[in-house]
Amino acid sequence: MSFDHDPVYAEVVSLREELNLAREKNENLLHQLKKREQVLDHFRQAVDNSPNAIFSINRKGNITTWNPACFSTFQYDTSIIGSHYRLLLQDHDQYSFIEQVVLQGRKTKSFSNLDLTYTCKSGETREMVSRVYPVENDEGIVHGFVFANTDVTERNRIHRELEQYRHHLEELVEQRTVKLQEEISHRKSAQQALQASNEALVTILDSMDLAIQVVSLNRDETIFLNDRLNALLVEGQQSSLHYHLFAPLGCDDLVEDGEAKADPESNRDVKSVSCFDPVLKRWYILQEQVITWVDRRKVRLQIATDITERKQIDEERKRVEKLESLGVLAGGIAHDFNNLLTGIMGSLSLLQYQAASGNPNYALLDSAVKATSRATSLTQQLLTFSKGGDPVRSVIAVEEVLRESVTFSLQGSAVKTMICLDGDLYHVKADGGQLSQVFHNLAINAKQVMPDGGVLAVSAVNYTHENHSVVNDLSPGKYVRIDFSDTGPGISPDIIDKIFDPYFTTKAKGEGLGLAMAHTIVTKHNGKITVDQNPDCGVTFRIFLPACEQVALAPSVGTIDRPDSCGRVLLMDDDETIREVGEAILVHLGYTVETAADGESLLARYQEALAADAAFDVVILDLTIPGGMGGEEVARRLAMMNPEAKLIASSGYADSPIMADCASFGFSAILKKPYMVEQVAEVLQKILQR
Repeated sequence: MSFDHDPVYAEVVSLREELNLAREKNENLLHQLKKREQVLDHFRQAVDNSPNAIFSINRKGNITTWNPACFSTFQYDTSIIGSHYRLLLQDHDQYSFIEQVVLQGRKTKSFSNLDLTYTCKSGETREMVSRVYPVENDEGIVHGFVFANTDVTERNRIHRELEQYRHHLEELVEQRTVKLQEEISHRKSAQQALQASNEALVTILDSMDLAIQVVSLNRDETIFLNDRLNALLVEGQQSSLHYHLFAPLGCDDLVEDGEAKADPESNRDVKSVSCFDPVLKRWYILQEQVITWVDRRKVRLQIATDITERKQIDEERKRVEKLESLGVLAGGIAHDFNNLLTGIMGSLSLLQYQAASGNPNYALLDSAVKATSRATSLTQQLLTFSKGGDPVRSVIAVEEVLRESVTFSLQGSAVKTMICLDGDLYHVKADGGQLSQVFHNLAINAKQVMPDGGVLAVSAVNYTHENHSVVNDLSPGKYVRIDFSDTGPGISPDIIDKIFDPYFTTKAKGEGLGLAMAHTIVTKHNGKITVDQNPDCGVTFRIFLPACEQVALAPSVGTIDRPDSCGRVLLMDDDETIREVGEAILVHLGYTVETAADGESLLARYQEALAADAAFDVVILDLTIPGGMGGEEVARRLAMMNPEAKLIASSGYADSPIMADCASFGFSAILKKPYMVEQVAEVLQKILQR
């Protein structure tokens, strides 16, 4: 018969197990109690056999234990147990002091050492060193104190007698040596003053940010070396061998035949020279002068002032000034180049739309348009290099920019490219030209570190960043992660944290701007770029760009829809070619167009149109008019004439904040140079349909 499912049987089994556990627990407790009793017994024997008088009191101050040494010391037997320990004290102040110690011991649960005087039963007093220990119960509450007393009465008596005898001897010596002490006092004061003066001088010399040494005239002896110079010299060079620091001084004209020149005026001459020390790798201004040392001999005083940081700051200032000048030049070149490209790209795109797709020249026009589009990346680099360069954002598909930039950058190189992109990548809101520049710089960097060939693996995936992820300084959310992984020589761990610093480069002809520029652009896009050493060889640059929920608009191709009703457009640009091409594009799109070369003539035509009740539907304004009124000022005046005016800012020079946030300046849209037919059509259709 099976009892496996019988509840009564199961309960009996459970009770038996609980009884067994309880029995084991009880046996453990009995064993611990026995050990505790053994420890207490050992402690009790130690206290009873101790030569020190040991007693304990409870919280009320009543004596609770009294060892045999207490009887022999205080002459009270165990009948004193239950009495207050105040019986042993005659001094009320001493009792008050002990009470404060006991009260503090209850709070801190720490022991105290006290010097106490006890009164024996016979009236005799005994001097004791008392060590007072708090006693805690099982709940950790202090319920009493133990007084362990060492009798020091005899020792203190002997000490007092010795003190009296010593005092007597001192009086005898003092009486017989008054004059000697006065002389010693005078000498001591003089020595102290001299020592204080020397210490003050050394302290001043050591605290100065100067390397100072004093050497013999023949440089065969180092007489003084301050802490600053001592710290500069490596171990083993604190001898006559370390004169390399001051070797460039060439001050031998201060010395003749190993002696200082007799002319006192010449001895006050200070020789100075600036030099670079190849051992310490620092720049110094070195100074030397012949002086008279404390022992009255002539010596060389040599001082080295570290000017390394000063020279670095000066060189950095010169570099920044050059870069600023180059930046201004780059911005001007980019502006003019963009104007040229606008005329070329606009004309080519217009010809492309006018030619049928089956036309034999259509393919040539398409190639010309694409080649000219690549040329715009050069102007974008110039603009980012110059001041400004804030991103002009739009929703874009990363894969198109990435593939085109990498392929174009590595054309004709020995580097093999492997591009792997997710099929459904998130879109990003970014400046396509600046992103293209980032990808271009990373691809060029890979080509430069692998001149004899290698592999550059480029990948792009969707990535969701969470708080516990390994990437620091990145807000949680969705990103597009782009990796550039090469098989080059890699980067030394000593410099991997510096490669994004401006002007830092490991290449002989590098300027240290490519990676710094990539870092700046990614940061302006609220993204992050990192670099890590690959396990085998090479490095991986990783870019995180915030994803955008909006859908990127596909570029317009083929026939462009003409507006349902023709509109009137007023175009301002100082470049005649752009005015002509812009007018041709707008006429092709079905608009009526007037042009102006500067702000004054545009305002006059706009005022005339308003007066004739024939207002323009759209005004396109070039932001930069050399020597004249630019688009920003014209927009303000147009807004005063007609607050409902629809204005388009046009520029290829992105240092103006208008290109990044046109609405804050009264513009309805931007038209970035260089532009083509489809871009003009798209912008006009958007604002006219509002």
